[in-house]
Amino acid sequence: ERTRAPRGEERFTCVSLFIYPREFSWGMVRDNLQKNSPQISSLIHPHLAASAARGFAFDTWLDQRDHGDHESNILFGFDDRNHSDAGFVFLDYAFSMGMTGSEEAWVGGGHLLAGEAPFPRVMLDRMDVAVLNDMVVQIENYPEEELNAVVARIPEPYFRPDERGPILAGLCARKTQLRRFLSPYLKANGGTP
Repeated sequence: ERTRAPRGEERFTCVSLFIYPREFSWGMVRDNLQKNSPQISSLIHPHLAASAARGFAFDTWLDQRDHGDHESNILFGFDDRNHSDAGFVFLDYAFSMGMTGSEEAWVGGGHLLAGEAPFPRVMLDRMDVAVLNDMVVQIENYPEEELNAVVARIPEPYFRPDERGPILAGLCARKTQLRRFLSPYLKANGGTP
């Protein structure tokens, strides 16, 4: 808890450990992909298609509103000694699951109003549709009782008791609608709509 957070900033925060020894921000990755930098492209391209598909499906399920083309909410991590140990890391889920910063958009059924999550165009254009379909199947089959257990164990400062019901209802409903939300991407590339 940030007891002295500046006005307008999050009071609660979560810090995660570094997964990779080196990381590039999405802004750096995007700019280098646009310049077609051979060193960066050869490092990133083998990991881009599958990571994009998994991230897009997960973000859409959670109604993540803050990845889009955000400079620093997506990282590319890697190990200089082993480039096969690399991948994209998606950060900052504060504006997901109906939490918009000023209102709870999922209260009252708002969870079905938003479809696909905003996501970087360069990732959408290169996403692996087979991986996208597989991720959708995994989310569709995620047991409701496990989802309930995950939501129930989040401590009260992060979710008020009255937020748990709409969050759980939203996640359960969105997992049944995920294929519909993503159908343009699944159809356009020969996947299973």
